[in-house]
Amino acid sequence: MVVAILTIIIIIVGITLSVTLHEAGHTFTAKAFGVPVSEFMVGFGPTLFSKKIGETEYGFKPILLGGYSKILGMFPPTNPNWKDKGPFRNIIKDVRAESAKSMEGYDSNRAFYWLSTPKKVLVMAGGTLTNLLLGFIFFALAFCTIGAYQPSTTLQSVAQCLDGSDKCSESAMTPAAQAGLKKGDEIIEINGQKMVSWNQISEVVSNSGGKELEIFYRVLNQDQSANNVAAKTTVIRVQSSSIKKAVVKPVLNNGRYIIGVTSQAVRQPGSLLDAAQITWQAFSGTVSMVTTLPYQTYKAIESIFTQEKRGGNTVLSLVGVGQIAVDQTTATNDNLSRIASLLSLLGSLNIALFVLNLIPLLPLDGGHVVNSLYEGAKRAIARIRGKKRPAPSDLSRSMPLAYFVYGLLIFCGVALILVDILNPIKL
Repeated sequence: MVVAILTIIIIIVGITLSVTLHEAGHTFTAKAFGVPVSEFMVGFGPTLFSKKIGETEYGFKPILLGGYSKILGMFPPTNPNWKDKGPFRNIIKDVRAESAKSMEGYDSNRAFYWLSTPKKVLVMAGGTLTNLLLGFIFFALAFCTIGAYQPSTTLQSVAQCLDGSDKCSESAMTPAAQAGLKKGDEIIEINGQKMVSWNQISEVVSNSGGKELEIFYRVLNQDQSANNVAAKTTVIRVQSSSIKKAVVKPVLNNGRYIIGVTSQAVRQPGSLLDAAQITWQAFSGTVSMVTTLPYQTYKAIESIFTQEKRGGNTVLSLVGVGQIAVDQTTATNDNLSRIASLLSLLGSLNIALFVLNLIPLLPLDGGHVVNSLYEGAKRAIARIRGKKRPAPSDLSRSMPLAYFVYGLLIFCGVALILVDILNPIKL
């Protein structure tokens, strides 16, 4: 129970930290380019504590599931040439009016909409790129400092008989058992070739064609002596190792050559390249999931009624993420494995935030980036044609679509929470 509670607390803090740093990526790039930022808040709900530093009010709110920043002048004011029509014209006018009101007391030239295209892109991509960096850092901490269990060149077990039993005639024994290999022996060389990984050993055996292999292996010897001191027995172990040679002839079993041994898994730290590869794998998998989010949500909702088992490759809410975290940390007593699992999960969450915000639709960061690039293209064409710089794009016209996308994301989030409660994932 204690482990489960601590896991949930760590996940909540990790999510809050990730979203807060995402907003910090927007905030401090905007401030670096002179754009005013009126608020930077950690959490949601009523403000518990805040302090104004310079132009920005920094504060904390009780619902620690994210945060937000308020960048001023996101939308240009009303232009006399703009003709507002249609059912959403009042919404569009209100958005412009609110943006104009937020700039009261500030130099209008500092508004976000006046920034150059590269600066706009940097501000809006700053949060998303922060999540990408955080994802890589979390994966690097998990796999480069703690590491993961990998097969080693040390033997975990040596099968006695080819049929899996413990007793049999010598002719029915596995090649490794016949050669005298035992649990704990470390294979260091085969046919003059140094063995540095279990995959290398498996490949050599599989490709042997049944020919004899000359194996050199290290045996760990333990000499024990006991002394009775004050009616207590103290055991002194002196360990040494010796190198032995065995000639083993692999046998064909289920279509592949074997000698009858398994590897001992040991924790091995990886490299930064490994962390980069894992980050890429997380990115690729998340892209596939996010691009089909409505369909994945529909399938998840359907599973409530069909009670179809949900596997690991399914879309989840924060509730589902918490369930996985608790399952992983309570399934082992190895604290390092628990920490690595949580770090990997936080890495995956940050990659998910990165990918989600790349969607080129408002109110997501990708929508703002696309609009900035569109404005940049218009300015470049005007410059080439020798015309004056065009006015900022009327981004407020996209707000009805933004509200629809926002509503769709809320619907998917709430629906997935219900699914994760009614039909939780089973790994």
